Amino acid sequence: MSQKNKSTIEKKNLKRILMIHGYRQNEKAFREKTGGLRKSLKNFAEFVFCEAPHVVLKLDNENLECEKDSCEDKGWWFSSNDRQYNALLQTDCDLGFEQSLGYLDKIFQDQGPFDGILAFSQGACIGSIMCHISRINEISEHKFKHIKFKFAILVAGFKSGQSQHDFYYDKKIQLPSLHIIGETDRVIPKEISINLLNYFVEPKTFEHSGGHFVPTNAEAKNSIIQFLNSIQ
Repeated sequence: MSQKNKSTIEKKNLKRILMIHGYRQNEKAFREKTGGLRKSLKNFAEFVFCEAPHVVLKLDNENLECEKDSCEDKGWWFSSNDRQYNALLQTDCDLGFEQSLGYLDKIFQDQGPFDGILAFSQGACIGSIMCHISRINEISEHKFKHIKFKFAILVAGFKSGQSQHDFYYDKKIQLPSLHIIGETDRVIPKEISINLLNYFVEPKTFEHSGGHFVPTNAEAKNSIIQFLNSIQ
């Protein structure tokens, strides 16, 4: 077998994963923060990045001199009409949410198919909702009909606090999931991420001693590899 054919076969065996960043991040930042992890998983997965469609207003103490494309913060939706987001509050505002689902649906249509998603923080929250939509699309057709995948890796995930989203969690989500939780996460406290487990059927978990980030150590890598190998 030629080296070229061997490489083609190996690439076909890679799982295609859509990477979904968190609130106040962007595609470039998430790519950089997951570089070490992606390098260690290069024989198992191919990673495709996307960027949320909504610009997040900068904080007063942020550097406004950086280049626009590299430092413009993005978000998937806002929990208040002043375009702010707080994962810990219960509200009835989900400004921009439908637009983001439409955007993600277009990503699946144009760049899919994807085997799974790896999502962080607010991205993991919308990722949990996408899991519900994906299951619907297996048996019927949701409004966002192109969102279909086999598994989810949710880092610092949580149940949405917006009342309009409650129905997404009415039934347990029967889709393979790995939930990565930081013991000392102060942005999304550990108990919030653990609560999300209640809405999945047989969720897998990996807990690390750190805070609000995607862990890249050997233990995290091995937990992801073990999870990916369990997906048919």
